[in-house]
Amino acid sequence: MPETTVFTYQISLSPTEWNQASAARRAAGDLWTRLGKIHRFGRRRHWRWPTKSPFKAHFKRRVPLHSQTAHAIIGKFCARLTGCGQNASKGITARGPQLMSPPPPFFG
Repeated sequence: MPETTVFTYQISLSPTEWNQASAARRAAGDLWTRLGKIHRFGRRRHWRWPTKSPFKAHFKRRVPLHSQTAHAIIGKFCARLTGCGQNASKGITARGPQLMSPPPPFFG
């Protein structure tokens, strides 16, 4: 298995930049949660899971994120579902995508 090196950098942001970054993180978490709720809704009704393209079309201009960011989040969510399905077919217990809890408010 290849090794991965992670570097951590500390950056300083102005309050305005920090608020923008926090809003983007919140929007990404909200999109992930909405995808999870849609998935749960469909699974309880035994519906087929749609492909990525209907989700990309549906969430286009509906989330306050750049389109590439929204597409990446949708792609990761769908990849996680695909991986869980493949693991389940192999007999490996796997959990689906976990819903993110909202970040704590920033008091600063």
